[in-house]
Amino acid sequence: PKKKKKIKKIIKNISLIEKLHKLLSSPNIVSKEFVATQYDHEVQATSIIKPLQGEGRVFGNATAIKPLFNDEKSIALSQAAYPQYAETNPYQMAASSIDTAFKNLIVSGANLKKIAILDNFCWCSSDDPERLYQLKEAAKACYDYSVAYKTPFISGKDSMFNDFKGFNRSGKSIKISIPPTLLISSIGIVDKISHLTKITPEKGDILIVLGNTYNELEDSVYKKIIGSEKTKSPNVDAKLALKTYKNFEKANKLQLINSAIGIDIGGLGIAISKMAIASKQGLFIDLKSQKKISINEFLFSETQSRILVSIKKNNVSKFKKIFNNSNYTFIGKCTGSNTIEFKNEKKIMIGKISDFEKSYKQRIKGL
Repeated sequence: PKKKKKIKKIIKNISLIEKLHKLLSSPNIVSKEFVATQYDHEVQATSIIKPLQGEGRVFGNATAIKPLFNDEKSIALSQAAYPQYAETNPYQMAASSIDTAFKNLIVSGANLKKIAILDNFCWCSSDDPERLYQLKEAAKACYDYSVAYKTPFISGKDSMFNDFKGFNRSGKSIKISIPPTLLISSIGIVDKISHLTKITPEKGDILIVLGNTYNELEDSVYKKIIGSEKTKSPNVDAKLALKTYKNFEKANKLQLINSAIGIDIGGLGIAISKMAIASKQGLFIDLKSQKKISINEFLFSETQSRILVSIKKNNVSKFKKIFNNSNYTFIGKCTGSNTIEFKNEKKIMIGKISDFEKSYKQRIKGL
């Protein structure tokens, strides 16, 4: 289908700290605590990784339950959906959903070989050739990436023809369709309780980004709110992703990973903010660590298959040995202060964690 490019004016003369506040308080990133607290996830007292995590109660990417009291195993659950990518690239929209749902379980401590997924298609009219093409592309990606990650689809459902046909105020006939949407849910087995991770770094921890970051701001939250030119859509490379995930699993089993969070919607900047809010521990970020792309691309690109981790200083050499065949970048450390500091050349940009928390916990208008 032909897609008209929407020209978004780029907001200029806005600081990095202001950008973070705008993204943190946007509807797709802001805390969903108001949802999590409506449901009793303590039924049968089996939940061990809960929806709200850390002292700052950040909405996590995965949860875990321990259904059998006398067994070391637990079950991790997650999900992902990127309807905002659908109009530009429905194939990569589905690929990103599978990659994120899979990655979230790996980051939580699940066994890479014991993960299954479910699909939930919410689509518009497949009588429309363009919508049918998008559905075909998404289904093709479901096949390609479930095979690549060896994650069987154990169930699923679809809801088609989510369209409204009627008339506007002038009496002209109109058709309104939802964006083509694919929710991927994931379920995995965590072999031991000790493999479960947290999203809260501790003072002195070294911060590392696993995986490369590219100029992939197309259809991102950043582009929608701030604006961006000459950029691309995220592209999932399953082979490189699996290298990262296998190395993460190995390092985690050796207890080298002190904390971890998946990088997805909003990019690295949001993952950094969530870590700081959850732990109430300050972070120092060296923006010079990434020279190939701009600061905005480094912090807000939604490049897939990346993880932000923290490790203890004395584990750096062991970490390097494990990750010698995959990409990673040292980006800073946990300072234990009450701020997040970003350093670029001689300039330091500082924001208070308490202020970021206020933005992240704003109510969505109308809810």
